Parts: sequence; C-alpha cells; structure tokens
Amino acid sequence: MGMGAFVVRGAALAATGGLLYATVLNPVMNWVRKDSMVVEQGYVSPKSLSVQGKKNGTGNIETYLQYKSGDETVSLPVMKGPQGPLVGTVDYWWNSIGVSQREELTVSEWPAISNDAKHNILSGELQVILDTFYGTNSAGSTARGLQQPWYQQPKQQK
Repeated sequence: MGMGAFVVRGAALAATGGLLYATVLNPVMNWVRKDSMVVEQGYVSPKSLSVQGKKNGTGNIETYLQYKSGDETVSLPVMKGPQGPLVGTVDYWWNSIGVSQREELTVSEWPAISNDAKHNILSGELQVILDTFYGTNSAGSTARGLQQPWYQQPKQQK
C-alpha cells in the first residue's frame, strides 16, 4: 500500500467522521447539554419554550411563543413593539405580575395618563365603592349617586 492510498483513506475516514459528528453526535451532545442545564431562578427553562407560526384568517402568518407548564400549554402572541418584540397581551402581563409591581406601574405612570382616562378610572372605582357600601336597591339597580348617610344633630340641652 502506497503513501497515496494511505492519504486518500485517511481523508475519507476524516470526512466520514466529520459527517457522522455533524449529523449524529453533535445534535445528541446539544440535547445532553440542554438537558443538564441549570436554569437561573426566576427564568423559564428553554426546554419548555417553542416558537410557532400560525396562519390567520387572511392567510398571513402570526407568531406565537408556546410555553409548556406541566400538562398546560400557553400560547402567547409575539408582536412588534416600539422597543422590540412584545410577548403576550396586556391582560396576561397584568395578571402575571405581583401586586407591588402593579402599584409601582400605576403610580409611576399616573402623571402620563390623560385627564379623561383618569376621570373614567376614578368614576368607575367610585361606583364600585358606592355599590359595595350601599349595595343594590329593591328594584335591582345599584347606587348611582352620592348618598349621604342619615345624620341627626344631637339635641341641645337647655
């Protein structure tokens, strides 16, 4: 066997080994590495996430991030936002954050809210307070005006 045959066989063996690594061993090793990853506390494991494209009624693609948690799979829309991708809906975000974060957002953004929006928020909250405090009347309607509790002046002694 000559030196040329040795070189050709060595090159064929290296090419076969590279092909075997790229098609079989590398994906297996990536799976093993991904499977044994330690996920930082508070973060979602990448194993529970996938990105899906779904056709809508007009035939266009909408992108969704699917998050698997136990037996449940949550599908969140991924849309373009002013600062980058937005994942989920406002209701989903609001329900996913804690009370202290809600309070921080509300207080910090209150000055930026229009006066009409502030009026709608406060009048709605006032109505809830009135309905809770005064309840509903016998006709089934709720309290609609500010009602003053009955107050009697104490009788003055002569």
